[in-house]
Amino acid sequence: MNPEIWGVFHDGSIEAITGSVPGVVELRIDIEYLRDMFDGGGTHLRVRLGGCSRLEYRQYDAQATSDLGVIAFREPEVLSVYRLEPLVLGWREGELERAYDTMEIFLDTGAPLTEEQLRGTCERYWDDWDARRP
Repeated sequence: MNPEIWGVFHDGSIEAITGSVPGVVELRIDIEYLRDMFDGGGTHLRVRLGGCSRLEYRQYDAQATSDLGVIAFREPEVLSVYRLEPLVLGWREGELERAYDTMEIFLDTGAPLTEEQLRGTCERYWDDWDARRP
């Protein structure tokens, strides 16, 4: 998947991280407004990073950490993609840098999502949101 896909998780937060670096890491991203756009109920999406060789969180004014438990405990909230090379995501209180070979996205039910499904659904949500604004 194109690394720019991380932008669809705007306002979502990482609630849990499993796996290990280097290796396979799975992130639970709670993003209820986007998850509600898909059938089956639920509150989050799962992102599996294969060949993950870097996952480092730099909270502003604090030392960087690669401890997955500490990162999940801080529940970073996604704002935007800051840079693509290396991939750096902006969070409400810092930045998350990551490097991986593959990325797969799933509903919390286990159903896989393609990049096109995710992008289309996200665009539909924000179009609907714009239409509801006064």
